[in-house]
Amino acid sequence: MDRQYLRLGFVDVYDSDTLLPISWSENIPMRLMALETISCEREWRRIGHPLYAFMFNDYTPDIEIFNSVSGVWARPRNRIANVPDEAQIDQMLGIPLV
Repeated sequence: MDRQYLRLGFVDVYDSDTLLPISWSENIPMRLMALETISCEREWRRIGHPLYAFMFNDYTPDIEIFNSVSGVWARPRNRIANVPDEAQIDQMLGIPLV
């Protein structure tokens, strides 16, 4: 499973040999991994990731999940005039991105 996350661009939060017991998985020790969502689109485009078009370009109304949300995230990517910077995203979400 870790290899699949690594292929998507996730990185270890701690050393790769550090396993943490996760309470919602019956305390099974797991690697803690994170994805840099701000730069993910740019990185996937740069490396020609095979899921890039599906994740960032394709508009599939049958699986639209943001129809109850207003604002920049409610519109398909090809309709967004300006992609917000990190400070604007922090403000929109009401929490800091790390």
